[in-house]
Amino acid sequence: MADGNQALAFLERNPRDLVLTDLRMPELSGLELLGRIKEAYLKFPPALLPYFTTHRWPGNVRELENVIERLVVLAPGEEITVNDLPEFLRQEKPALDAIRLELPPEGISLEAVEKELILRALQKFNWNQTKAAEYLDISRKVLIHRMEKFDLRKDG
Repeated sequence: MADGNQALAFLERNPRDLVLTDLRMPELSGLELLGRIKEAYLKFPPALLPYFTTHRWPGNVRELENVIERLVVLAPGEEITVNDLPEFLRQEKPALDAIRLELPPEGISLEAVEKELILRALQKFNWNQTKAAEYLDISRKVLIHRMEKFDLRKDG
């Protein structure tokens, strides 16, 4: 093949189990070619989505894109696993893994659970509303509204 783009087009028409390539090629380098091939076949299990949705992504879309590109290039197998994720994503357990609820057979009030979660978050942060709201991943305004709704006050 004359360049990486021609090789990619050929491989799309004629899939192969093994690809050997030069690192330096016109148009598309060997590493870029391998990344594109892997991108076309790499599996991303839905079970990994919570790791991405619970992270705040301070770098926004660019940071997310960089993580995805890194996974595509560096994942050793055909499927991305938790172990392939960057350390900062693995340390942030998905929210549902952190909470263990025993549901009573007689049923439970969703409002009572919400009130208890808000109360515990406020107590955890010594009634600092900003920190409690961040912890619960809601705005301070929403927290204050719910505190009023449930009549939650530091002194009572």
